[in-house]
Amino acid sequence: MTNNGETRESGIGNRESGEQGLVDVGWAVSIIPMVSFGIGMITAHLTIHFNLFYNLFYVGGQ
Repeated sequence: MTNNGETRESGIGNRESGEQGLVDVGWAVSIIPMVSFGIGMITAHLTIHFNLFYNLFYVGGQ
């Protein structure tokens, strides 16, 4: 870990910018599925809760 950090600090050049681009692409590739999965989970939870409350209050009340 320390050796990698030292080379990244000392090696300011074209290779560092390339590594930074790869890191950004890796972050995007790892974050986008997590964000979409999280949105899907939240939507599913809201839908399930809405259906449960709808069945309990409206259908159960009639």
